Amino acid sequence: MTSPHLRPAYHIAPRRGRLNDPNGVFLSDDALHVHYQYDPVFPDTPKRTGWGYSRIPTGGERAWRPQEGRSVLEPAEPYDRHGCYSGCAVPLPGGGVELFYTGNLKEGGRRLPSQNRVLLSGEPGSPESYRRDPANPLIDGPAPGYTGHYRDPHITPHPEREGAWRMILGAQRADGTGTAVLYASGDLRSWDFEGELGCVVAPGAREGESPLMIPEGYMWECPNLLRMVDQEDGREYDVLVLCPQGLDEVEEMLPENPDVFLTHLADPDRCGYLVGHLRGTTLEVTRGFSELDYGHEFYAPQLIAAPGGIGGEAIMLAWMGMPGRDDTPTTRDGWVHMLTVPRRVTLRGGRLYQEPLA
Repeated sequence: MTSPHLRPAYHIAPRRGRLNDPNGVFLSDDALHVHYQYDPVFPDTPKRTGWGYSRIPTGGERAWRPQEGRSVLEPAEPYDRHGCYSGCAVPLPGGGVELFYTGNLKEGGRRLPSQNRVLLSGEPGSPESYRRDPANPLIDGPAPGYTGHYRDPHITPHPEREGAWRMILGAQRADGTGTAVLYASGDLRSWDFEGELGCVVAPGAREGESPLMIPEGYMWECPNLLRMVDQEDGREYDVLVLCPQGLDEVEEMLPENPDVFLTHLADPDRCGYLVGHLRGTTLEVTRGFSELDYGHEFYAPQLIAAPGGIGGEAIMLAWMGMPGRDDTPTTRDGWVHMLTVPRRVTLRGGRLYQEPLA
């Protein structure tokens, strides 16, 4: 048995089961509401991933100490019976919140993804408050030219269409390379395919903290696309956060010391960001790919706009874990993985800066 001191005080973690990606994060009623990928039967029975929920108070004596998590959304429909995968929350202008997720279905050796909506009524965290839209699936498969690796919707107000919404999805092309695609909707129910997100290097673009200007890999997971104001030049930029899988490790000589080499992208599952300007479906990259966190376990972050934040600030949580790494000491107690503490994220000089939100 592991020692009780391994239980975290400031991180969301399951009492039992497996936790991974944060989903459906939103602020309301002096609390940060956090959904996340949750498999309550891990490791005793076959994988059954749904959504869990935890509430983090933002004031008072227990500020930023999460409440005990619980399961709120489980695979139950024909289109998601092999998993309710990652997604997001959409706070509505008139009040209320809707949740979106990828339904996972496997038939005949094929993965059949769908994008679905959940109407949240009543108290978040109460299972009876979560009602799937009868119109599901809203997007019933990948667009032509893409594989079944087509998931993780992140939705924000559409920057070019007043009153409309934009969805970005992680995707894999038919040739086995990673990318992202964009959809648009006027009502959050009917979605039109806008096209693949093209990334091009803008004239005069600066390198990021890695040798790659634009990553590729075999899959882009958990993309986030949000508009932020750079606090140095006061201009708006589009920030694309993504998790490209399958990148090759790169060694680079330190210019001031030829005997020292830096190792970039040491893990094939990485998380980073691009900064640029979105023109239609093309991101003109002004600063190349940078890793978002240099720790050993940081993946699948979710970013939301910080209400009242100066200069387009964001709030971010991520999974303190990595794909395929469930063998940790806590599995002896029947649970594994945590979420990071919430972080405030700002854009300054083309770089994302982070600090704990506590």
